[in-house]
Amino acid sequence: PTMGIRFIDRFRKGKTPEIPDTIAIGAPVPDINVELLTQTPEGELETLEVPVLDVLGEGTSVMVGMPGAFTPRCTREHLPGYIESADGLKKVGVDKVLIVTTNDKYVNKEWALSVGLYKDGKDVTDGLVSVVSDGDSSLVSELGLVVDKGPGMGFRSKRFALVSNQGNVTDLLTDDSGCENTKAEKVIDLLTVEVPEEESALDIGSASVLVASIVLLGALASMSPDDGMQSASSIPPAPTTEPVIEQSVPSSQKPLPKSKRPGYSLLNKYL
Repeated sequence: PTMGIRFIDRFRKGKTPEIPDTIAIGAPVPDINVELLTQTPEGELETLEVPVLDVLGEGTSVMVGMPGAFTPRCTREHLPGYIESADGLKKVGVDKVLIVTTNDKYVNKEWALSVGLYKDGKDVTDGLVSVVSDGDSSLVSELGLVVDKGPGMGFRSKRFALVSNQGNVTDLLTDDSGCENTKAEKVIDLLTVEVPEEESALDIGSASVLVASIVLLGALASMSPDDGMQSASSIPPAPTTEPVIEQSVPSSQKPLPKSKRPGYSLLNKYL
């Protein structure tokens, strides 16, 4: 009977333990110790136990929760995506990316090496991306982002991307399946500042006017009198016209009709 219970228990569904609610926007990130995989000046990898806030720093950081090292999606897609997008993340103001799993430090070290985070003794992201172990799930539990996957897997991090600044949560993305919402490209889109269309059009119009003005001034400055320009003194004044004043002619000076002129004959009308 005992063996039967154990066999069935191995296939029980995962359940969510009693944990705090999911951390709210604006709340401070809990300062819990994690095991940080870091590199010595000599290029050796070592693990240090440090407060997570010390790793995140005071700037804009992204904490990315992944269910487990060497799991297919985390290894082939999720973590490599953050490594490959390091430059894009830096451009939108990200100072640190922290990959969190509930695996132990030895597993995470081999995982980081296998996905190419370190090559030829160097961090390919120049320190932007780091992997930390939350072995007892204390951090993800306090964040309210943990799930019990059952025997053999235990408590695992949910898949999430938590953005923080000055140690406070500013954005939170999660995935129930896949990693579409929490991949690096989504974080970049989230942090990209969009310029309103009206403001953008105004800037383009202003720039066009400025460029046209510079071109015109340059053309005028390069011209000489020989190129067809005349000085103000060489341009003849415009002719002036006297106003026309209508005058009435006395009736005595008006010309007589032909019929009343001397020597006029009706025959002249037909000749």
